Amino acid sequence: MQYLPNNTLLSKPNKPTTSELKAILFSKLRAYLTAIWRLTQDWKERSSQRKKLGQLSTYQLKDIGISREHAIREANKPFWKS
Repeated sequence: MQYLPNNTLLSKPNKPTTSELKAILFSKLRAYLTAIWRLTQDWKERSSQRKKLGQLSTYQLKDIGISREHAIREANKPFWKS
């Protein structure tokens, strides 16, 4: 047994209870699923933006400073590549 300077007994750390373990697991699972959801939303948005970019006219592309070739290259990228 170990004692603090004021004679207080140091006890071993308690193991987490089943409900505490469930709460930890649920929290980590929720964070993981949230990250996956956000990633899929980013992919969906990126895909939509690339599709719209590919539909712009030459005049519109010139107006925003992008060449037709660059727009085609960007529009043809897979959704998961940034």
